[in-house]
Amino acid sequence: MNFNVTFEIGYAIGLGKRVFLTRDGNIKRDQGLTDKIGIFDTLGFDTYSEEESLAALVRTFAADNGIPLRSLLNTKSPVYVLQTPQSNASMLAITSRIKKARLGYKGFLPTDDPRLSATKAIDDISACLGTIIPLLPSTFADADVHNIRAAFVAGLAVSMGKVVLVLQPRDGPAPLDVRDLVTTFDQASDIANAIAAFALDVTERLQADDPLPLPKGNFLAELSIGDSVAENELQTLGKYYLRTDEYKRASRGEHESSLRRSGFASVNKAIRDSPHRR
Repeated sequence: MNFNVTFEIGYAIGLGKRVFLTRDGNIKRDQGLTDKIGIFDTLGFDTYSEEESLAALVRTFAADNGIPLRSLLNTKSPVYVLQTPQSNASMLAITSRIKKARLGYKGFLPTDDPRLSATKAIDDISACLGTIIPLLPSTFADADVHNIRAAFVAGLAVSMGKVVLVLQPRDGPAPLDVRDLVTTFDQASDIANAIAAFALDVTERLQADDPLPLPKGNFLAELSIGDSVAENELQTLGKYYLRTDEYKRASRGEHESSLRRSGFASVNKAIRDSPHRR
């Protein structure tokens, strides 16, 4: 699990390139760490044992059929935040400052989804205008898991031309190869200032006539069936909420008796009395 290599994988995918992952089967790997991170099991990889088997794999690779990128931007929630496995002072400062900037955001919540799906991350980064990626010092729990996820997301975001803010404390782990992409902070006010500048760039993109032109995707690339995290659906649920017959009957008051038996007659009354009937 290498930060630089993972960044490069994300960068290549974000450019629309076809990526083939291989690993040397002679090298022992930490299966538990790979499982906790996610990403690589959804991307898939092949194992080789010596140069002949690696050469045989390379001969089967073709440059077509890269992972499709979503071309529809989510202007309701234009910011993607890669949240840390455990809440901490810097993470609280980040979310607080984003809310103060009045920017809708969504992102990956490890408390709700313990593994990061590569395809989900690709879709979410494709649809956002900017992404905020905090890095964790090695002394924090699950820092190795989070920082590999951060490398992948950062690679995607940079190659797709998003507004990218990678934050780390003074003793942070960013390798020299990506140090120029990282903003270092010492206190909460440094985070606030960095996100204030980030918010201006995102707002400028939102106000542009063509905020971020992307190649037109196919039907599956544009299809959205919702997010597994309810907090991420606040601004977009109305686009695909299905008003079933049961919903319509409840809104008309036809389920009053069953609601009363269940102890929810007041809910039915609220539905009838609501001017919006929602």
